[in-house]
Amino acid sequence: MKFLIWKSAYLSLAQSRRFYRTQKWIKSTQLDVKSKIFGVRYAYEDTKTNYGTLREVVQHTQKSIILALTAAIALQVVDQRISSFYPLLGLSVPEDGDYVSFFATISGIGGVFIGLYYAAISTVGSSIYATVPDDVRSLLARERFGDVYMRLLAFLTFFCLIMVSMRLTGMPRNYLAVVLASVGGGVGIFAFVALGQRVFYFFDPTKLALTVFKELNGWISKVEEGGNDWSDTNFQAHAQRNAARCISTIEALADTAIKQSHLSGDSLTELVRQSTSFLISYCERKPKIPTTSLWFEQKYRHYDWYATDDSRVSIAHQSSTQIQPEVVLDHFWFERRVEKVLLLSVRVSFEKKRYTHALKAIDCIDLYLNRLSQTGEVVRCHELLKALEDDIAAVLFKEPDSIVESIETIAVFERLSSLLVSVSLGFRKSVVATKASASEDFLNKINWLSSTDIYRHDVPHYGLHRVEWIKKRLTFEIEADGRQISPPWYISEIYSLEEALRFQENVSQLVDCESVHFHTLSKICDDAQKYWLAAAILSGENEYWAKLQYQVVLWAGAWEALTGDSRIKGLPWPKVSIDETNRTLRARQIDLISRMAQRMSLLYLTKKPEDCPDYPGQFLHTAGEYTFDSLIRNDVSFLETAFQNYLIGCFLMFEELAPDGDLTDWRVQQRYKVAAAALLDLLDISGYAKLLADFHNNNRLWEIVEERWLTYLKSVPRIRLLTLLSGAVAITESGFEISHRSILRTAWKQSVDGLLRQLPRVDIARNRLGDDSVADHKSSLVRRFANDRHGAFDDGLDVFIEFFVRKNGGEELDFGRRRRSLREALDREESVWKEIHSRREAE
Repeated sequence: MKFLIWKSAYLSLAQSRRFYRTQKWIKSTQLDVKSKIFGVRYAYEDTKTNYGTLREVVQHTQKSIILALTAAIALQVVDQRISSFYPLLGLSVPEDGDYVSFFATISGIGGVFIGLYYAAISTVGSSIYATVPDDVRSLLARERFGDVYMRLLAFLTFFCLIMVSMRLTGMPRNYLAVVLASVGGGVGIFAFVALGQRVFYFFDPTKLALTVFKELNGWISKVEEGGNDWSDTNFQAHAQRNAARCISTIEALADTAIKQSHLSGDSLTELVRQSTSFLISYCERKPKIPTTSLWFEQKYRHYDWYATDDSRVSIAHQSSTQIQPEVVLDHFWFERRVEKVLLLSVRVSFEKKRYTHALKAIDCIDLYLNRLSQTGEVVRCHELLKALEDDIAAVLFKEPDSIVESIETIAVFERLSSLLVSVSLGFRKSVVATKASASEDFLNKINWLSSTDIYRHDVPHYGLHRVEWIKKRLTFEIEADGRQISPPWYISEIYSLEEALRFQENVSQLVDCESVHFHTLSKICDDAQKYWLAAAILSGENEYWAKLQYQVVLWAGAWEALTGDSRIKGLPWPKVSIDETNRTLRARQIDLISRMAQRMSLLYLTKKPEDCPDYPGQFLHTAGEYTFDSLIRNDVSFLETAFQNYLIGCFLMFEELAPDGDLTDWRVQQRYKVAAAALLDLLDISGYAKLLADFHNNNRLWEIVEERWLTYLKSVPRIRLLTLLSGAVAITESGFEISHRSILRTAWKQSVDGLLRQLPRVDIARNRLGDDSVADHKSSLVRRFANDRHGAFDDGLDVFIEFFVRKNGGEELDFGRRRRSLREALDREESVWKEIHSRREAE
């Protein structure tokens, strides 16, 4: 009923216009009231927020304000106590106007400098740092020099305002404050000049890397032995997280430098240099960090289902989960993160064809590898080299035609091939330091009850966990028995086992695994058809194997020092066979020379880059030396694989060097004699093949050489070739000077003479001056060369002429007046040998 009454009343009122006006006025009034209430509440909330912000500002600045106030009050107190002495020194405090004006001026200068500095920083930030990652942008605010300068300037400005305020409140004028403000103002003015120059450095973000490295250095020092809370695991993890953040900043700097072309040259190289220096210093500091420290990054190591114990597998199966992983520490997390910057620099420089910068980056890697191998981490060196190879391969295979074989690219690949040499030299230094008593000496000096002493004796990082293991047991032993029971030799031998295991691993890497490095680089170049780059790799590999062979003697001594006095039964000592290592190195080097010999022809057929080293000449000379050496060693396998290439290489070298022109010109003759030296080497070695085949009673040596010569004669006009050989010998030996490369051939002859002196001899009466003797050998050729105690007058050339040239169409050729017929001498030796046998039979 009431509802109907209200409804009828509403309908009647709704017929009036005033009703709607009244309704509109009521709603508008309600809206105004609500707006006022909302405004009051919003103003209250905004004021509350501003007050909180103001409080934060005051909290942030209160230390500086209190410091300035304290300094002003302290100066006021001190000044009042010594003011009586000013007249004695002839000093007077300035008048009020000058006093206030002076401090106001200093304060104004400070304000201007602050504004100018932040204006410059804003300009740099807007132009350079607008698009960089936050890590890099924060470096600009954390730049230490500018931050300290701004704090000093702010302090000086506020200090001057305080002094003016204190004077306005009636406090006496302060002479010491005038002096302090003058000195501070001078520092602020002159420092602003240096700061203004530094602002230009900010256009290069990599210049700020020094701040990051200083911060990194601080975090490392905190987890080293003796650092604050260095043994607290929570603090160790905190330091690790902050160090990882710093490394991320370095990576961001490198990425920024790469993206901006004007920074990807010298700036990126400087960042790499700083990173390398820090890595090298970290190698030296790392042994001071406990191996169980959470400074080393934690990671999961997952188990294989079929290689895990039954209980773990059963639990995982019943719970339908994975086998719970084990948390392990990555002791090389820091190095791997920073090494990425080094590798990235090489790759980017190579991609952008900035080979000078690539060389500088590789030089930095070289220094780091040398230091890393000195610490016994040859395996880590191998990992870094493998990553470097992958980057180089990616560049070459991506755009092989863009990489031109030039002196710059060849220099880069030569440097790459020499990295392993640095690794071997670094390992050599560590081997030289290995002595029988070295471990026992430093172990005896350790205070086993101290928690820090074991980290003060420069124990290599790889052996630190073993020393920690020994410490734990010796500490229990000393605490239980009151003294150390285990003898020093026992402790030393347990530690030496760790040294021996690492030594065996490093030698294995150097001898067996590291050959992959050269093969990989060579294959990368061959697949990209960069044959001269591959030649640079072969040249570096030759140096590497040669240096390793010289180190084997040191390895033998170091191994004897580590294992020679082992007395504890049952220790799993590794095995290192020096003889087997020598054989392996020999095989590696012979394989290399065979590949060099195969490479010569290909290099002669391709265009040589301008100013490129003479790799074909190096390979030919090396192949010749090893061919002769294989004859001395009675090594048939090397001759079978390499002699054919050596033979062809000698003729290609002659064609390369042979001059065009009239041979009657003495200058042309001299050049021709130089070109003919390769042919004389070939003839000399070929002749020694026959002599040494008789000496070793292995006719296969001569058969291989003869077969290769006959095969070559079938491919060219025989008489023309033999005439060329005779002319080369005759013109070379026609002069009175020492012929080109004759000293090298004389060294071969002396080696043969030394070998023949080992033959037994038979005494005979040869003349009236006394008894003489002949070599006891069935070959008349061997006896001919061995019978003269001062060395034979003949050489390999004479043998080759007699046993090959004369038998293959060169009977009438003239090899010059110095080349006598060897046949007559051999016939005389044969007659003497028959006489000796007849005499023996008669006796």
